Amino acid sequence: MRSLPHKPDSLKLDKILILSGQKIVIKKSRFTESQIVKILKENESGIDAQSLCREYGISRATFYNWRKKYSGMEVSQLKR
Repeated sequence: MRSLPHKPDSLKLDKILILSGQKIVIKKSRFTESQIVKILKENESGIDAQSLCREYGISRATFYNWRKKYSGMEVSQLKR
């Protein structure tokens, strides 16, 4: 069995902050804020959270964290 070439972790990262000599890595989100709002709007229109999580490949905890943070927002409000 052939192994795939190893990709350095730095390709997966969005930002690296250096505070007081320590590197803090911030991971890039797979979804933009406007995509998150779209997913939450689908839930508000009647699609249950479990099927949305399965469709988009996210955990229920992630979905409910998004709902807590972005509920009631429109895409135009995100730009502010």
